Amino acid sequence: MKASQLIVALAAVVVLAGLWIALKPAPSPRGASAGLQTFELALGDGSTWAPQRFRVQQGDQVRFEVTSTVDDAMHVHGYEKHLPLPAGEPQLLEFTADRVGQHMLELHGSELDVGTLEVYPRS
Repeated sequence: MKASQLIVALAAVVVLAGLWIALKPAPSPRGASAGLQTFELALGDGSTWAPQRFRVQQGDQVRFEVTSTVDDAMHVHGYEKHLPLPAGEPQLLEFTADRVGQHMLELHGSELDVGTLEVYPRS
C-alpha cells in the first residue's frame, strides 16, 4: 500500500470516528426508569391532519388523550389496542410501550393516518 493510500485510509477512519462520537445519542442515566408519556389529540374537526410521530422508550407508559368531533375508533397497530371515540367525548388509552419498533395509529371509520408510535430501546 502506498503512503498516500495509507494517509487517506487513516484520515477516513479519523473522520468516521469523529462523526460517530459527535452523533451518537446520549445514554440514559444508569438505572433510568420508565416514565409516563402523554399525547393529546384533537381529531375530526375538519382541519387537515398531518400524521405525527410519538416517540417513547421501551417500558414507558403511553397515554393518548383523544377527542374526536365525529364518532370513530382509533387503533394502535402492533399493540392491537382499540379506543372507541364517541363524538365530543374525551377518551383515554393507556398502555406500556413494551414492543420496540414503529406502530401505526389510525382512525378506522375515516381511515385517517393519525401517526406513528416509535418505541426505542431503553439504554
